[in-house]
This record gives sequence, C-alpha cells and structure tokens, in this order.
Amino acid sequence: MCFRSQGENPGRDGCRVPLPWSGDRPPFGFPPSPATRTWLTQPAGWSSLTVEAQERDPDSTLRRYWESLRIRRSERRLGSR
Repeated sequence: MCFRSQGENPGRDGCRVPLPWSGDRPPFGFPPSPATRTWLTQPAGWSSLTVEAQERDPDSTLRRYWESLRIRRSERRLGSR
C-alpha cells in the first residue's frame, strides 16, 4: 500500500519490515544493490535484533524460542510427537 500510494498511506507496511539477519547497519544481511534490496527499509537501531546477534545472546527472544521448541519436542505430553 505504501509503495502504491507513493508513501501517503503506509498500510501495514511498517509491520512487515524484513527480518534483520546480520550486520550492524541496514540492510542487515540483504544485498544493498537496487536490484535486490528490500523495498521496505529497516530501522537503523535494529542491530541487536539480528539473528546473528540473538544467536550469541543466551537471553534473547530467539534463544528462548529455540529452547521452548526443544522442550516441546522432548515432552510427549505436549503433543508434539
């Protein structure tokens, strides 16, 4: 919607920014060339939210999610088998 309205109506685009993968500045792991870059920009302050950063942080959301999945797979009573 934002693209089609030339930025006048943001629609849901602010909620659909690409997941930051790596690095300490945008485009956070995406190619910077015009032909392959993401059309929604990523906030500059997202360096601590990259997958790369969260893999190193034992208290990150990503690591907690992985641990939850591990527990779910290991507990028969949770119905994951």
